Amino acid sequence: MKRLASLENKFGHNTKLEEAKSEREWRIITKNTITEASTEMWRTSAAKKRSLQLYLEYKQAPDREPFYRGDRESALLFQARTGSLPTRKRHWELFDTDPSCRLCGATEETIQHILMDCPRLGARDLPKINLAEYLGLPDDPVDTRVEHTESAKRRLKLWDRLCWQVDKHPDSVQRNEGPTENI
Repeated sequence: MKRLASLENKFGHNTKLEEAKSEREWRIITKNTITEASTEMWRTSAAKKRSLQLYLEYKQAPDREPFYRGDRESALLFQARTGSLPTRKRHWELFDTDPSCRLCGATEETIQHILMDCPRLGARDLPKINLAEYLGLPDDPVDTRVEHTESAKRRLKLWDRLCWQVDKHPDSVQRNEGPTENI
């Protein structure tokens, strides 16, 4: 009874539970109710965060993703997908610093610029896809999403490595150069 009271406190009273004819059916109803309530709570809290705007546009629930392996590239992809990648524009919004690209000197270092436009990262003519597709957010076929996200991971890893070098040795790096590596 304590467990039921705890669930009702957190997720509200569920009248469907009274209609359950067996314990198995009751468990299924309870699980579905908790899943729906948790998803709604996630959407509500995520909607309050401006950085999750792009992610919420394509994802309606916090599902498992096949792109994350627990490595640095996966962490960078996660940050890019959730709008929390530490770009210069983001630092500018938070700390009023210079928003220009550390690598090429462009006006703003944004996720879009890093993944698709920066000449130092080998900006190239990508197929006609938008940023969300490049990050694997829409519900495209898994093969297409994996191809796009692997490419995004490689670019993010290169960006991370080059930015580390720029931050570590700012005087030895020249801006406005061509691509440093083919991706």
